[in-house]
Amino acid sequence: MVKAVLFDLGSTLLEFENQPWDDLLRQGIAAVYKALSIHGAALPSDELFYRAFHDTYSNTWREAEQSLIELEIRMLLEHTARGLGLALSDADLLSLVRIHYRPVSSQVTMYADTIDTLVAVRSRGLKVGLVSNTIWPGLLHREDLERFGILDFFDHLLFSADVGIRKPHPQIFNTALEALQVTPHEAVFVGDRVPEDVAGAQRIGMRGVWKERPDRDRLPGVIPDAQIVHLRELLDILDFWAERNDA
Repeated sequence: MVKAVLFDLGSTLLEFENQPWDDLLRQGIAAVYKALSIHGAALPSDELFYRAFHDTYSNTWREAEQSLIELEIRMLLEHTARGLGLALSDADLLSLVRIHYRPVSSQVTMYADTIDTLVAVRSRGLKVGLVSNTIWPGLLHREDLERFGILDFFDHLLFSADVGIRKPHPQIFNTALEALQVTPHEAVFVGDRVPEDVAGAQRIGMRGVWKERPDRDRLPGVIPDAQIVHLRELLDILDFWAERNDA
């Protein structure tokens, strides 16, 4: 019996890719550079600053993909600043993290069927969770969820930057399930990435629903338990599984 539905965030509930990621990262670093310049920091050229950050980001990202230890934007900014001879306080770094995230947050939109789907899932008596891979701290994404009016739908939220590991690491799924007090066989995970969301969930015994995107890689040998294009299609799938369980 399904007792909980867990969702990915980006490209599942909210659209984070209305602009190319590389453009958003560059905009974020440009904003960080401007903020540091205003406060009188001795900086190299804006292009050298961007390259220093991008080199750190690229190297750490490759390591994260292999180890599933999440990279985190605060660490990247701190490392970049230190390499350029800049000493930043914790308060400075948090401020820069927010500045870096603003170009991303400003272009986020919500799918038309997100709220109705979450309402319907809750009306079926199911717990609702979220597990998201992200380089930004969860407090910023909670602000996004609150801004779109969907924060209160969730019984538990888990962000990889906060816990230090990323999907498809089994621990991040198991931690969320423990918080929701359900077993893997009682839970469904919905996400747009087959390797991270579907395969990761299935590996620990959850059902994995793939919210299809044409630009996402498939994973040979992984068959989603269900596929949807629009989030609202999940409801018929949940009802079908409930009816089959009652039969």
